Amino acid sequence: MIQNLLIGALGSLIASGLFLLLMYRLRPKLDLSPKIARTTYDGETVYALKVVNSGRRDAIEIQGELLMIEPQVVGGGVGRNILQVPLVREGWFQLNPAAEVGEKFGASFEFVVTTNLEEEWMKHKNSYLLFRVHARDAMSGFSRVFSTAYYSQSDIIAGRFGAGARPRP
Repeated sequence: MIQNLLIGALGSLIASGLFLLLMYRLRPKLDLSPKIARTTYDGETVYALKVVNSGRRDAIEIQGELLMIEPQVVGGGVGRNILQVPLVREGWFQLNPAAEVGEKFGASFEFVVTTNLEEEWMKHKNSYLLFRVHARDAMSGFSRVFSTAYYSQSDIIAGRFGAGARPRP
C-alpha cells in the first residue's frame, strides 16, 4: 500500500517536472538591437531601440525600460546611480513571430526616446545605458527578460532601422 502511494507520488513529480521543463522552453525569444538609431522627426531628435520577435509564437505584454547606470565609488566598493530614461511608450501588446509575418507590420517594435541621450550621457561620465525588455509567451504564459547594454556613444547611429525583422540600423 505505501509502496503504491510512493510510486504514484514519484510518478506525479516526474510528470510535473517534465511538463514544467517543456513549458519553460516555450518562453519568448526576442532580439534587441545592438545599436540605437537617431533620427529627426517633426524637427525633434528622437532615438529608437528596436525589438524583434525571432521566436515561433506570439510574444505578448512587452514592457521596456531604459536605464542610465552611473558607477560611483562609495565606502566599501562601487555603487551605482540608476537614472530612468523615459520612453515615449513603455509597452506594446503583441509581437508576432518574424518568420510568420515576413516584411509586414507586427514582428518588430521600436521603443522611442525623446530625451537627448547624447547630452545626458555627457553629464554622467563613465555611465552606460541598459535597455531591458520583459515579454510573455502567448501559449505557455512563461516570461523572459532580455537586456542589452550600450557602453559608448558610438552605439548611437544616425538613421533609421531597416524594414523587416533585422534589428540593425
